[in-house]
Amino acid sequence: MLEKKAGDIDIVAMKASNYLMEAAHSFRIYLKNHCAVRKPKKGEAPKPERKPNKAVIWVAKEYPKWQHMILSTLKELNGPSGLPDNKVLSTKLSAINDLKKYMKRVMPFVQATRDNLQKIGPEALSVALAFDEAQLLEDNKQYLLNTLDLDAIEVKHTYSPDTPEKTIEDCAPGSPHVNFIAVPGLTVTFTNPTPMSGLFTISVTLVDGDTVEKIKAKIAKEIKAIKDINALKLWRYLDPALGPRKIPVAGDHVTKCAELVNGDGIRVHVEASRIELVQNGTNIDVGLQFVYTYDK
Repeated sequence: MLEKKAGDIDIVAMKASNYLMEAAHSFRIYLKNHCAVRKPKKGEAPKPERKPNKAVIWVAKEYPKWQHMILSTLKELNGPSGLPDNKVLSTKLSAINDLKKYMKRVMPFVQATRDNLQKIGPEALSVALAFDEAQLLEDNKQYLLNTLDLDAIEVKHTYSPDTPEKTIEDCAPGSPHVNFIAVPGLTVTFTNPTPMSGLFTISVTLVDGDTVEKIKAKIAKEIKAIKDINALKLWRYLDPALGPRKIPVAGDHVTKCAELVNGDGIRVHVEASRIELVQNGTNIDVGLQFVYTYDK
C-alpha cells in the first residue's frame, strides 16, 4: 500500500488565515465598545449608541513614516542575540529628528515589535505583508458581514484622499482600522402571499444605495428557511398606495405587482419617508410595502 505524503505547507495561506481571524476578533471587540452605552452628562439620561449597519475597513500598504523609520532602525540593530535593551533603543531612536514629535508612541511601538519578534521571528521587522490584505478582506467580506451582523462593508486604502489623518497614523500593514457607521434608513415590510408556506411578513430596513441583491441578502439573514437566495423573488406593487390595501388573493401578486430585478437600485429619502426604485435610469416611487415569494 502506497503511503500518501502530505503536501507542502502553504505558509502564506496560514499567515493570511491567522490575520483574518485576528482582524475579525479585533473588529468584534471594537464594535462592542462602539455600541456600549456612554456615561451621560450630569442631568442627562443614558443614551445607547445606535446599532451600526455599515463598516469602513481601512488598510495600509505601508507603515506610517515614523513607524517605518523605527522598523528600519530595529532591523539594523537586530543581531544574533536579538535586539539591544530598550534603554539603548530609546537613545538611538530619540536622536532621529523626524521621530521627536512621536516620542510618546515610539517605545510602545518598539515593545510591541519586540513581542512580535519573539512570536514570529525576523518577519516582525518587515515593512510589508506576504499577502494582499485588502483583497483578503474583500474575498471574505460575507464572513465579516455575518460575524459583525452588518449590511455593508467597504474596504479602503489609507492613500484615499478622504482618509482621516488619525486613521493614517493608526493604520499599518496587518493592523487595519475600522469605522462603524449607522446609515439612516426606512423600515419597509415584505409580505409573503403563499398560503401555508410558513413564511410570514417581515420588516427590513433599507438604506440609500441598497440593491435588489442586498435586500434579498437582508431577508435571507432574517428568515433562516430561505436557503437558496436565487429562488427568492421580490415584488413591488404597481399601485403603491392602493395595492397593499386590497384583500390578498393567492397568486394575485403576479398581476398586481412587478418583480424587482437584480441590478436595480434603491433611493431612500429618509426625511420624506419615500423610497424609489432606480430601474434603467428611471426613478419609480414604490411605497413602503412589498411582496416576496420563495419558490423552492
